[in-house]
Amino acid sequence: TVPTIVMVGAHDGVHGEHYGLMKFLEELDDFNLYLIEPMKRFFDDLFEVYDKFGEKVKYLNYAISDIDGQVRMIDQGIMSKLGNGNVIVQSKTWNNFIIENNLDQIDILLMDCEGYEFDILKQIDYKKTTVKSIRYEYLWVDDKQGLDNHLVNNNYDVKLCSNDPTYNKVAFLKT
Repeated sequence: TVPTIVMVGAHDGVHGEHYGLMKFLEELDDFNLYLIEPMKRFFDDLFEVYDKFGEKVKYLNYAISDIDGQVRMIDQGIMSKLGNGNVIVQSKTWNNFIIENNLDQIDILLMDCEGYEFDILKQIDYKKTTVKSIRYEYLWVDDKQGLDNHLVNNNYDVKLCSNDPTYNKVAFLKT
């Protein structure tokens, strides 16, 4: 089957590339990649970076949040996050993202949401959508232990990311 990769907080396609996503994609014959980025200035840069993959990439200019509509974000220059900021962006719930894109399985979920990762992971119905592996930034999450417990309770092994253990963890669905 064709692997499905979802990146929540795709940024500009350049920052965060030290994880090797581009090299990984170039080695695949086929894939479906969903790039979710709410900040317009970062979102616009994604086309130039990922254009070479053509129809394999779907560009989604919104935030994943707990509502469908609009949310406020705090613009911190190189990063942005949901909160009481002065930037208003479109948003969708995880469930509506899944329904609109007809996804029942995600092979790799990459998350860099400046502390909102746990909020998104709590929205996932793990019985309806199989998510095989997750890389998530944990550094800014308030309830780090709660996040780990949530994933363990949903049948994942959780470990520090070997590439970036200071900021990221990985979770693999037990088979």
